[in-house]
Parts: sequence; structure tokens; C-alpha cells
Amino acid sequence: SREILTDLARNVLNYQGVLVADDLGMGGVSNYFSPEEAAIEGLKNGMDYLTYCHEPEIQRRVKRYLTRKIERSSELEARLQESLKRVESFRMKAVTFEKNSLDEISSSENQRAMQEISDRSITAILDDKSLLPLSLSSVSAIYSVRLSRLVQVEDGPQRGIPKVAKEIAQMVDCPVIDYAAGMTVEEANELVSSAPRKGIRVVFTENAHLHDGQREFLMRLSQRTGRTLVIALRNPYDAFIKGVNNCVLSYGYEGVSQRSILKAIKGRIAAEGKLPVSIPQEV
Repeated sequence: SREILTDLARNVLNYQGVLVADDLGMGGVSNYFSPEEAAIEGLKNGMDYLTYCHEPEIQRRVKRYLTRKIERSSELEARLQESLKRVESFRMKAVTFEKNSLDEISSSENQRAMQEISDRSITAILDDKSLLPLSLSSVSAIYSVRLSRLVQVEDGPQRGIPKVAKEIAQMVDCPVIDYAAGMTVEEANELVSSAPRKGIRVVFTENAHLHDGQREFLMRLSQRTGRTLVIALRNPYDAFIKGVNNCVLSYGYEGVSQRSILKAIKGRIAAEGKLPVSIPQEV
């Protein structure tokens, strides 16, 4: 929107760098705009890079559409020239910067800093403060969404299950019950029907708030006796699904974030991160 890209980024924050849209094919955009509409709105409102990943035909289609619109609109032509100047300025800075070796970038010092930042980001929203550190002897079930990005690069019966879920399962000698991100409401109800009614049920999610089946699963699970601890591996909005009263947020599923989760679970670090968004109504 213009309010974010121009009014806030440019005028309030005085940011003069390049603004990149990654990726205009994602649900947050594509659920409301066609690829062509998203590109026009993005350019018009101040975006410099308009990206569409994975779909070459959409990329070509949008490029043709943009070209025609820019040729007929002096406003869009002016915006294009602004973006081209910013991109060229960015390119010149990039080629003149002192080069850093990969060894320097991934140095032990930088690795420690990265882990510290991740550790400090872990956020806990708990009605039941006794859930952290997690009493491993009280864990009665572990559920995990299959992460699509990991499914693509892993093999074996547990592909797609985050490492931290497997590690906790090993510590408590409890199998991980995995489910698809897009499971149906019927599948969710079936999964809930076999859930234990005692102990602590640990559930790993990623973007559950976007899926009816996952929302139903969490809501129904909360209605059973026993306690449920949700560990949201990406967006914080999973913490506000109806029925979710205890949630740990990591804001990411990368290895560094998973290590931080395990530390919080074990009580090696306190989950003292701050929510980057205001608490909404249930999603």
C-alpha cells in the first residue's frame, strides 16, 4: 500500500533504498489481487522490485501487461524511472563495497551473534506459566505439521518434520504424529478423536491460521481434558487461533530458530521475546 511503501518507508523513515516485493504470488496478495493487479498496485504505490516466483508464464504475462500499461501512463513511467534510479544506485554500491569472504560471513563470531538474536526472539504467550520449562515426563503426545520446504529436500517416513520435534520426541520416548498443512476439517476431527485426554500435548504449527483443518484441530484439541502447548514455527498469528491459550513463537523454522525453541523448552533460556504485532481478535 502507499501508506507503507511511500508514506511510512520513504517519508517517515526516510528510507532511500530499494523496496522488494517477495513474492506477489503468495496468498496474502493473490487471495485479493490478480497477478496483473498486484503488479500495477505495487509499482504505483512505490515498490521497486516486483517478483513472482516459480511461475514463468505468470512472469511473462505480467511483464507484457506492465509494459503496455507503462507505455500508456506518464504516472507509471515516472514511477518506473524512480525505481530504475534506485536499483542502479544500489547496484553501484554493491559493486564498490569491500568484498567479504564466505568464511568471514559465517565466522564463529557471526554464528554466535545469529544464535543470540534468535534466542532473544523466542516469545511465550502462556495462560499456564508452568508449561515452560516443559515437563518432559508429562508430555503425552507430539503433533507436527509437515513443512513443505523440508519435504522437498528430505527422504524417509518422517520427512518434513522439524528437527526440534524429533528431538523432543526422542527425549520423551514419544512418536511424532505428523499431519499435512492442508488437512481437511474431517481429517482434523479424526486426529483429535484419538488424542490423549491427559498430560501435555505439544503441537508444532506453521501458518495454521491460514488453514481450516489446522484451526479446527487446535480448537477441538483445546476442548479435551489435559493441556496443549502450541509451538508456532513461523507467523505469530497461530497464537490467536480460537482455543490456543498457550503458545511459543519462534518466527521461523530454520535450524537457528529450532535450536532456540529447544533451549526454551529445556529452560536453558527464558522466552522473553516481544510480539511484533498487536494482539488481534481470534483468527
